Amino acid sequence: MSDLVEGNHLQLFWRGFLYPFRGFAFLRQHPVLLPWVILPTLMTAAMIIIAAWATFTYTPVLLAALMAPPAGGILLTLWTAIAIVLGIAIFVALAAFLYLLSGIIGAPFYDRLSERVEEVRFGPRLAEYTWWIFAVDIYYSVVHTALALAMWIAIMMLLMGLNVIPVIGSTLEIIGSTMAMALFLAREMMDGAMSRRRLSFIHKVRIVKQHGSLMGGMGLASAMFLAIPVFNLIGMPISIIGGTLLFCDLEEGKLLPGPSDEEEYKTLPRESSTPAYIVANASIPPKVPRRLKQPERESPGLPAKRPLLPREPQ
Repeated sequence: MSDLVEGNHLQLFWRGFLYPFRGFAFLRQHPVLLPWVILPTLMTAAMIIIAAWATFTYTPVLLAALMAPPAGGILLTLWTAIAIVLGIAIFVALAAFLYLLSGIIGAPFYDRLSERVEEVRFGPRLAEYTWWIFAVDIYYSVVHTALALAMWIAIMMLLMGLNVIPVIGSTLEIIGSTMAMALFLAREMMDGAMSRRRLSFIHKVRIVKQHGSLMGGMGLASAMFLAIPVFNLIGMPISIIGGTLLFCDLEEGKLLPGPSDEEEYKTLPRESSTPAYIVANASIPPKVPRRLKQPERESPGLPAKRPLLPREPQ
């Protein structure tokens, strides 16, 4: 039995927790992946610098337009405190918006990074790589990310209702929101590999559900990587490497649930029942083999053709 399903929930949680760290080790062992890590990291850093510049440049102007700075005394101190709080709020809002924007812009790099991890792990892909297939993969990833984000927001709104329960309501809300965030990130880190296999959104959710302990551990470690200042610049690509490795291990061990015929609402074409490293794009028709030459039928009234015999040596 595979280590990915053997053991109790705590052991499986710990094994999943280690996958982002395995992603960091995998990156060190294979520097060929570095370009696909450096480029989105530089974009994220540039977005944060832009947010900081906009904050320090326009916060005083905005505050002065709302309320002129006093001449001195306690009012000036209060005005300065308001300016600092307003600046922090603007910086956080801008940084969050630009961080999400960098994630959208960096999606092609992250998808290519995930694909390169599979190529290093399994060898070159068999299907011919085209920009059309790449664009379709990105489209599916973005659509499914939006669906997962909507699901996460709905779950978070439901969990907020637990705060009305005295004493334990807030604790339950924190635990539930942490679990929801971990599972959301786990699916997100494996989304590139799953989208290349044309898995439906429901199928992706079923994979996360079937291996909940593994996914919870990996998602929590990814959340920690993204929460550490400075390190969070490379936290996303490293977590994607770890998520891709986890999906590859599950697929190699034949531990993934198959497509369900009961899935009526699909956002992708119907999945192939044959698992493979890379499935060809559904829009590309398969090559039809040439029709075998049929034996000639004997015409009525004509003598049957005798088979040719080999010549005797002279």
